[in-house]
Amino acid sequence: MKEEEELWPKNKVEKDLTSCDEVKKRNGTQNVFVSTVTSPSWRLDPKRCSNWKRFTRVHAWINRFLQNCQLPAERRKIGELTPHEILEAELEIIKGAQREAFPEEYSALLLNKPIPKSSKLIN
Repeated sequence: MKEEEELWPKNKVEKDLTSCDEVKKRNGTQNVFVSTVTSPSWRLDPKRCSNWKRFTRVHAWINRFLQNCQLPAERRKIGELTPHEILEAELEIIKGAQREAFPEEYSALLLNKPIPKSSKLIN
């Protein structure tokens, strides 16, 4: 960083601006950038966790981290996960899997339309 900017290493990480929204916030004299991922492909891979309990807890810890990043230091959660945080993570995982497995049905329900007659869920 002591060198001229032209001598700095080039950034080799490509940015995918379609999958995240960047929000610039002013924090005293510093600019704070908060990036939120909106792509469903970001989800954790359940195959990488040994069991359901571990998977939901990892998901809950990530959710807490993301929430804490948006809060001032004095309002951040610390300590062990609460049962509510674990339940919320579990429901989020299930809802994501349902959206992925049944996209047409999910879209229809969001728009208050009937489920397509060809759906596996119609029964």
